[in-house]
Amino acid sequence: MSMLDLSCAPGARALRLLTLSSALVLAACGGGGSDTVPVTQQPDPVVVAPPEQKRVTITADNQLEVAAQAGASMSGIGPVAIFFGQILIPQPPVMNLQGSATPRVAGPVGSPAAALAESLRKFVPPKAPSNLLSAAAPSESETYNVECSSGTGTVTWTYTETENSYIRKASANLQNCQTQLQESTALIDGKLDFTMAETYDPQTDTGTQTADILAVKYTVKVEGFEVGMDGDLHMAFDDGSYISSGARFSLTGLAAVMGEEEEAPAQAQTVTMIDFHQEIKHVETGYEITSRAVIETNQFGELAIYEVATTQTLKYDFESGNVLSGQYKIVGAGNTTLTITADGEGTFKLERDEKGDGSVEATVTGLSDEDLGLNLFFIF
Repeated sequence: MSMLDLSCAPGARALRLLTLSSALVLAACGGGGSDTVPVTQQPDPVVVAPPEQKRVTITADNQLEVAAQAGASMSGIGPVAIFFGQILIPQPPVMNLQGSATPRVAGPVGSPAAALAESLRKFVPPKAPSNLLSAAAPSESETYNVECSSGTGTVTWTYTETENSYIRKASANLQNCQTQLQESTALIDGKLDFTMAETYDPQTDTGTQTADILAVKYTVKVEGFEVGMDGDLHMAFDDGSYISSGARFSLTGLAAVMGEEEEAPAQAQTVTMIDFHQEIKHVETGYEITSRAVIETNQFGELAIYEVATTQTLKYDFESGNVLSGQYKIVGAGNTTLTITADGEGTFKLERDEKGDGSVEATVTGLSDEDLGLNLFFIF
């Protein structure tokens, strides 16, 4: 996946911004500090009340299926943010924390992930910190038509720079626009707003990069598959962690986007994350992760919801390659609950409360991260 390059940025401000991006990559290999400079500019979130659909009732028959689906959904929150962040932000954000900062999301346009990535790149504002504006022109804006062989599409972008920050914004409006994504013909429909920002604090030599997506029924159809998104997603990256959050964000074809094959386009799953927030911090010995979300899914035969949240920080250890401590809970209808606890040996214990009264009706031990759909760190 290609990234915009800051290495040719002229001038003092360019060097400061380059220093920030370099610090982010350095931190990806274990260096850097932990202070951040918050960036507040972002699209207004789509505020949607939690749905009233039937909640999933957790039972002995479905406990492992619910646990695996919840683990996969929780695992996807952060990597989805990384996926979008590495497309929208000019330099790689905090990723691949153990080694190279080379993005791993790649592939031909014949995959849903590649098609979604290429469609986003098509509308990313062309201005980057490598083309810093002069003091006499701190802001630029442009509206242009997308090349559509049928349908219509327009993009309006703005670029604004201050002494130690920049903001890039784009608003794309597509109406059944048939266009080329590399060598593939795609049909794109819907609306997208992007906001990309970077702020640098020269006194502390720290900074933050953010990327925001506000999508309205945005879909990309390429022969053989369809992928789409709807809602808001906020991403914040600094030199030691990344945060992803939002009010409501739906992604269709999630498994395919994250690198898993789907059986057929008609079976592509739509997973919606509501009131979600996840933070993965890089510490000396590994990662620390906290996460919460309401998950809406049709995987169990009808549209239903459940909640998943860490109750104790999950701690991933570099040396062993395992989550050695931490706990999270999955809560369904009638307060039926699955409590999943790392046992310190690289496996997990599952406890089921099917009465909703806090008691434990059954316990399963020795579950692997694969059994639970937990693949929190596969992208690194």
